[in-house]
Amino acid sequence: MIESAAKVLVGTILYVAVLWAARRNPRAAGMMLTFPTLNGITMLVMQPSELSPIVGTMLLIPFINGLFCALYLSGFDRVVRAGFSPPAASGLLIGCVSVVWLTTAWVISQNGWNVPADDRNVYALALVLGGSLLTWLLPVRRAKALHASAPARLGHLLHRNRIRIGLFAIALSAVLIVDRLEHSPAVVGLLSALPLIAFFTLHTLASDPELSPTARREELAIMANGVWFGPAVAVVFIVGFWRWLAALAGHVDDTGYLAVGVPSLLVGWGLCIAAIWACERLLRRLAAQVA
Repeated sequence: MIESAAKVLVGTILYVAVLWAARRNPRAAGMMLTFPTLNGITMLVMQPSELSPIVGTMLLIPFINGLFCALYLSGFDRVVRAGFSPPAASGLLIGCVSVVWLTTAWVISQNGWNVPADDRNVYALALVLGGSLLTWLLPVRRAKALHASAPARLGHLLHRNRIRIGLFAIALSAVLIVDRLEHSPAVVGLLSALPLIAFFTLHTLASDPELSPTARREELAIMANGVWFGPAVAVVFIVGFWRWLAALAGHVDDTGYLAVGVPSLLVGWGLCIAAIWACERLLRRLAAQVA
């Protein structure tokens, strides 16, 4: 119960954080769509001996989630231009993406696909280089497309989206119930990386009645500029945290494992935020130089 409650609480907090960040820096919010929230908690509460196969499957998902987020963000403007309202366009895209994601997850779980332990460092490095290259080569040169009005305050954001936040918490709780019923490494690894936060966030932004349809499209277009870097951050975190927990398990008992693991998880998340912040600042400076 404590584990599930922690996942719901932390996942909901991140959902709100991405919504809030999207009003101030959509590009950084795009990088946060694949933030390793559930991944980190899942890894911490699993038995160390069970971690390696779970991590092997888990590592495949950030790239898949990032790819589907990119497809959503690139397709949203096209679907709106075809005559759909922003909420309808978002619902249609999320429905299509969900079918493909679940099909992909089923294929992965049935075939036991994963990243072998010996190849995980190379895999992480490849995603860092590839994500950085795509972020640089496919920029959205719209640094001045941010809203002229002042961003909403956190209290106003919470009040305005209270129903959506509640629905997100319920949906996440439902997924965790399924997680408790099925404990194969492949399924646990996949469920821990389910992109609920990403697509709840995108749909909330796409259907925000306080923004004009043009403003919503601009905001999502700017988010697309950072979506390729997010999976690299998530994969580096997963590999690094997995190796740290494996080393920690060999030197402490169960109580010490959690006592050290919890602050280690917080530090890891902090490093992820720092990496996102640093990359966004670099992109901003490069865009300013090009302009």
